[in-house]
Amino acid sequence: MTNVYGGDEVGAVVIDVGSYSCKVGYAGEDSPRSEIPTVIGVQDKSKFAAELDRYKSDTETDRTKQLSSQINYYINPTEMVVPKSGQEVKTFLRDGIIEDFELFDKMISYIYDKHIRSKPDQHPLMFSEVCWNTNIARQKLAELMFEKYHVPAMYPAPNAMLVAFSTGRPTGLVFDSGANQTSAIAVLEGHVLYRSLVKSVHGGESINRRCCLHLRDKQVEINPIYRVKSKKYVEAGQPAEWIARTLPDRITDSYKKHMLLDVLRDYKHSVVKVCPDGPYDPEEFSSSPDIEYHFPDGYNMMIKPDDQYQLMEPYFDPDYNNPTSGNDSSVPMPQTPITPMSMGNRANPDIISKTYPQIALESVAKCDADIRASLLNSVILTGGNTLIPGFTERMTNELYSIAPKNFRVKIAQNCSSVERKYAAWIGGSILASLGTFQQLWVSKLEYDEKGNSCLNLESRF
Repeated sequence: MTNVYGGDEVGAVVIDVGSYSCKVGYAGEDSPRSEIPTVIGVQDKSKFAAELDRYKSDTETDRTKQLSSQINYYINPTEMVVPKSGQEVKTFLRDGIIEDFELFDKMISYIYDKHIRSKPDQHPLMFSEVCWNTNIARQKLAELMFEKYHVPAMYPAPNAMLVAFSTGRPTGLVFDSGANQTSAIAVLEGHVLYRSLVKSVHGGESINRRCCLHLRDKQVEINPIYRVKSKKYVEAGQPAEWIARTLPDRITDSYKKHMLLDVLRDYKHSVVKVCPDGPYDPEEFSSSPDIEYHFPDGYNMMIKPDDQYQLMEPYFDPDYNNPTSGNDSSVPMPQTPITPMSMGNRANPDIISKTYPQIALESVAKCDADIRASLLNSVILTGGNTLIPGFTERMTNELYSIAPKNFRVKIAQNCSSVERKYAAWIGGSILASLGTFQQLWVSKLEYDEKGNSCLNLESRF
């Protein structure tokens, strides 16, 4: 192979772009150096500068026009959560695929300046991509990284393959439940079997929405932290005593929903559990302790076992009667998918058409019969939702109950929650540091000579 890049002298940069956050670091390290949210605060002053011009003199108007040409981008989470007039909270992703490359360019620049702290042209780049990524998005990524940032080499790798590498299992079924989607896809001897892909819109944001609807059914008012100036401690169940913060004008809806989602994510991580042994039985957990949860405005409530376990039941039990439903536009909605492989009711996103175990089994059924047993014997869980207590045990039990009786079901458990959460990044770190991988890089010289045709990665394995 001509134009082979031999990048042994400098460590590669590994970037894993997920629906919720970007994980970045150097190849060969055990975990990413930084985790950065994939949302960016955008404050476009030109939208409200025109209103000010009507009340100013000509000199002041000219000065305002100069200022209005500036668009402020807030990527640092500490800066972005501060309420600002006219600040929109946007993401450069849609259905896990990079769509807004102007915003993504800002993110890449921030990553190299503040976290990698090295010039892009000194490090090859290992970049994870979703298994349903498009050729157009991959070509635009290569154009950005080679022509603007001048990286010496890059390799866009399917995240399912990287997850399999991180667990040391070249063959397995990768079940990934992230922020905006849940997917299952088979990996055979390091090769992703794309025909086995099954997707659903019911990821972490779907669970967050259910939490929000559940709390509103309980008549709990959710006040995000940006609205609270001060608060007092109150006993559980008593009304909150808090003082509202004075906010700037023109607080956008996207900012409000982003801050609301922060509260819901914390509630989900602190409270929500999965019944490990099977469908939830209230009598079985009648002696389980309540959990006390404190909201940002000081209100705290005791969460009973029913409220801890029932929220996740529709994702595992197809016969479960969902108590939370509705189409409240003020409740954060999961992103609308753009691929035909997605499952879910778009008219009512609260209706779960297929459970998580059914998604996994359908993916296995799309594969050849002679490898199905191997896939069910090596089910690899990854993504933040799989860290919910009881998720692994319930997934195992449900797969046992619906899989063919002569098949053995085994969940390949990672040693720690960090390894499962960052599985794709860790796999990229391992792969990019292997000496045998160096011949597989797509070099800048090769890109300059062949163009986008060199991005056909199937021929490199």
